[in-house]
Amino acid sequence: MEVESIIEIVEVKYICDKCWRGEMEIVVDDTDDGVFFSDYRNKHKCNVCGHKQMLVGVYPYIKDNEDDE
Repeated sequence: MEVESIIEIVEVKYICDKCWRGEMEIVVDDTDDGVFFSDYRNKHKCNVCGHKQMLVGVYPYIKDNEDDE
């Protein structure tokens, strides 16, 4: 039997800790420092001021309301 339900989709963003205006976005192709991190952090860059920061996970991302449980 097929059952349908409505779920809420939420977009999660990380606001820049430096300028508090821009959003941090994953840097996919950046090898300027050559540093390898083994703790699952990823380089992100602010889309307003250019501040770079290592963050756990990949921002922005989407989740459903069941992720809060």
